[in-house]
Amino acid sequence: MSMALLALLVVCVWGYGRLSTSQARASDEGEAWSRSDRLAKQIQALRDQPTMADDHAMQKADMTRRIAKAVSAASLDEKRLVSIDHQTARRIGRTPYLEKPTRLTLRDVDMPGTLSMLYSLTQGNSRLNVSRLRFTAPQEAANSNAWTVDTTVTYLIYEPTENDGS
Repeated sequence: MSMALLALLVVCVWGYGRLSTSQARASDEGEAWSRSDRLAKQIQALRDQPTMADDHAMQKADMTRRIAKAVSAASLDEKRLVSIDHQTARRIGRTPYLEKPTRLTLRDVDMPGTLSMLYSLTQGNSRLNVSRLRFTAPQEAANSNAWTVDTTVTYLIYEPTENDGS
């Protein structure tokens, strides 16, 4: 009888030790899961952020297509878009970023249509920004809603210099 009690006591102590070890491991695993879940959410949040810069320039044809699509979306006459001037990229100070401007000139357009076109152009691509917008008053008093618009749309390109070591 005393051997049975001793054996039962040993089994109880051994079982308690296993239970304690299992609880500690489960707690560690739960913390690891929480940590990995937080990191996964952080990665997703970073992926969902708008892209500030890309590592290559947009093709001229692609940019021209985007502009034409925005003009069409704003219900502007395509003949009102007088020029698209794809300018060369310029380095921003001593940073690893280049600014790539595209200058647009529109004639005889109304303000709401112009702003709608610019919104449509920049809305689909978070990299694009209107960096300059100039409305010139109409020459004739007869049509006071027809403006000449000179605007520049830019985006950033990440291109470190040889000295950056990046």
